[in-house]
This record gives sequence, C-alpha cells and structure tokens, in this order.
Amino acid sequence: MSKLTFIALNILLVFSMNCVVYAKDEQDNQLVDKQKYEWAIEEVLQQLTDLRKEVNRMKTEVTALNDKFDTLAKNPQRAYKAAPEKVELGNHIQGDKNASYAIVEFSDYQCPYCSRHAKSVFPQIKKELIDTGKVKYALHDYPLGFHGKAKGASVAVRCAGEQDKFWEMHTALFANQRNLGTDFYEDTAKAFSLDDQKFSKCLADPAIAKAVDLDVAYGNSLGITGTPKFFVGKIQGDEITDVIVISGAQSFAAFSGAIERLDKQEIAQVR
Repeated sequence: MSKLTFIALNILLVFSMNCVVYAKDEQDNQLVDKQKYEWAIEEVLQQLTDLRKEVNRMKTEVTALNDKFDTLAKNPQRAYKAAPEKVELGNHIQGDKNASYAIVEFSDYQCPYCSRHAKSVFPQIKKELIDTGKVKYALHDYPLGFHGKAKGASVAVRCAGEQDKFWEMHTALFANQRNLGTDFYEDTAKAFSLDDQKFSKCLADPAIAKAVDLDVAYGNSLGITGTPKFFVGKIQGDEITDVIVISGAQSFAAFSGAIERLDKQEIAQVR
C-alpha cells in the first residue's frame, strides 16, 4: 500500500467517524427538541383541562343562581332577610378575647373567590383589625356541592386544628389550592410536625365530616348559597348582633367600613 493511499484511507476514516458523531449529536438534539415539544403540549392540554373545569363550574353556578331567582320570583315571601339578627361565632376563632367586633366567614377551600380573599384581603384584615385587638375573626365551613375536594379540605383543616394548627393549614390550603387531596394534606401535616397517625385517623373520622355538614346546615339556615359570605357585627357572648352582610370577594374597605358603621352606632348610643 502506497503512503498516499494510507493517508487517504485515514482521512476517509476520520471523516466517517465525524459523520457518525455528528449524526448522533443530531439525534440527541432532535430527542431533546421532541421532549420539549411534548412537555409544552402536555402543559397546554393541562391548562385547557383546567379551563374546561372552571367553565363548567361557572355554568353550574349560573344555573343555581337562575334557579334561585326563579324561586324567589314565584315565592317572594321566601326571600332571605338582608341580614340575620345574630350569627354564631363557632369554634374556629382568632383575635383578642376582649375585641368588640367580629367578622364571621363562611368559606370553601376550592372556591377561587375565597382564595382571592385569603391571599389578598385577609392579611390586611389581620394586620389592621385583628392584631390591633379590635376584631375577632371566625371561620365556618361551607363546601359547595359541585366542588368535589372542598369537604375533604375542610376535614383536613379541622384535623390540623386538633393539633393546634388550624389556621396554618387553612392558609396552606388556599396557597396551594390546585394541590388539594389526601397526599397534600398529609405532606403538609408532616411539614407542620403533626402526629402522622393521629392526623390520618382524624381524616377518616366520620364525626369530623359530620361537623362540616353541620356548618353547612347552619349556613343554609342563614340563607347562604355561595361563598365567600361574611357577617360583621358586635360581639355578644358567643354570637354577633347588629349584623352587616358582605357577599363575595370584597376589598378591605368593605370590612373596615362595616366596623366604622358599628363604631358610629356605639358612639351614638353613648351620647
């Protein structure tokens, strides 16, 4: 074999090897691009699924409202009063024991408007009304029937409350509303250093679920049909009186304004 032929063969071999490496790199790049594409498609499909669920939920709410309006139009005497005479505080309360006023909320952990209130308005209520000693804040459960995970979430919060972590779990669930489910409740309980066995046993306790049902029944007796619903009033023992009703996700001004109205009533009575 001539020297020239040997050199030519080596050049051809090196070129062939480079082509193989290049082809492999191209395949790897194509695989990565394909994975990215598949991930993007999966994310879009998940968002579309969530959007369909939200649209169906809104349709259900609209249907329920239309039914309610039709019922009231046919039977106006069944219309609820603007405000009940009194509302019970219940067992889940935070705030100074000597506070003069209270805000009582009926909430659903799967309700987007309840989540908006918990994230955007409640922190200001806590800072300016609760922490200053002026207001107590009480919570009742009102899981709506078409929210399949809401009742289980209410049970989980109550079970955390059995180990003095009610409000911490309450906040965590609204901060992670899309993750509601037993696995998330148990993981969050571990993060709060709760007793695992006690918490899991509580989740399956029918008495806790029954307590949630009793809250719903009480809300129904007050005329509640949607969440969030708030009652603001003067504290009289375990109840509030001179009740002001606030419906839906409202600004902080709605709550501070209600307290101001009650304050003015007190001043007028003193004079």
